[in-house]
Amino acid sequence: MSSNKNPLMKDVAAKAFYGSDKVSAALDVSRQAFFQKGRQFTKGLSISGVQQKLSLKVDSDTSALVPTTNDGEYILKPSPDGLEACAEMEHLCMGISRAMGIETAESGLVEFSDGEKAYITKRYDRTSTGKLHQEDLCSLSDLLKDDKYGSSYEAAGVLLRAVTGNKMAVQNEYFKRVLLSYLVGNDDQHLKNFSVIRQPDNKGLTYDRLTPNYDILCTEFYPTDGIGQLAMPLLESEKEGVFSEAHDYFGYYTRQDFMMLAEKIGLRSVAAEKAIKSFGKKLGLANQLIDRSYVPEHLKEKMKDLVALRYRAICAEKPQLNE
Repeated sequence: MSSNKNPLMKDVAAKAFYGSDKVSAALDVSRQAFFQKGRQFTKGLSISGVQQKLSLKVDSDTSALVPTTNDGEYILKPSPDGLEACAEMEHLCMGISRAMGIETAESGLVEFSDGEKAYITKRYDRTSTGKLHQEDLCSLSDLLKDDKYGSSYEAAGVLLRAVTGNKMAVQNEYFKRVLLSYLVGNDDQHLKNFSVIRQPDNKGLTYDRLTPNYDILCTEFYPTDGIGQLAMPLLESEKEGVFSEAHDYFGYYTRQDFMMLAEKIGLRSVAAEKAIKSFGKKLGLANQLIDRSYVPEHLKEKMKDLVALRYRAICAEKPQLNE
């Protein structure tokens, strides 16, 4: 794919993402016109808060991305009104997730005719034989959608361990995703953003694994419904106002809190420590992604400062953030 056709993704990556070297990420319509055209296709697709979402597929005749009501291969999300470069920020955070060694849904950016960019992600639950069965932790917790913040990462991790048959690889992946949300300032990682999936040949009662990581956004710079540092309390005791000694002293989560989380969800301390150290080794790569991203320069600097600040809290035995 030539660079003038798809300026937002390298040729090889674009072909892998779209399955063709003819699909353009430069849409020939404005955001308003695109969503007016797709209004008839939004039925049945979740529209959360102020953020529009549209299901897309690649038209086999024109190789264009078009709205669809079924068999959608992609989900398109522009930046909500008033939230600067939100689409670009989500794409960046997904890249950081991938860089940290977390299985992450494929994503990219497309551009409307007026130059505005929108976030696009490829659906991971579609196969040549049909749709894979998945369920989010909100449903598995027997909670309504409106109660998606009504748990803790500890309780969610314990549930995850049970529904996946005590797979430590799953617990390790879950722990890293909670770490990542803290690292990139994502305080909207609620129960509906953790899902498990069952492969077609699995006839048992447990799920195989977590779905690829999705909906990762640095909300630190945007208004959200989160409680601050994270979407939910890290530990179950915090719901009763009981925090760790370190949290009481510093006022934020530190290494001690995350090591306690690992213990509560059945993850060995050596595995938790390895995960934390692996993040540290990849901070340079995260900063490179930030520098090369499409987010505005002032947000790049804020993002790098935030990631450095949060990692010092995660890795240090005695963190000193208030310097």
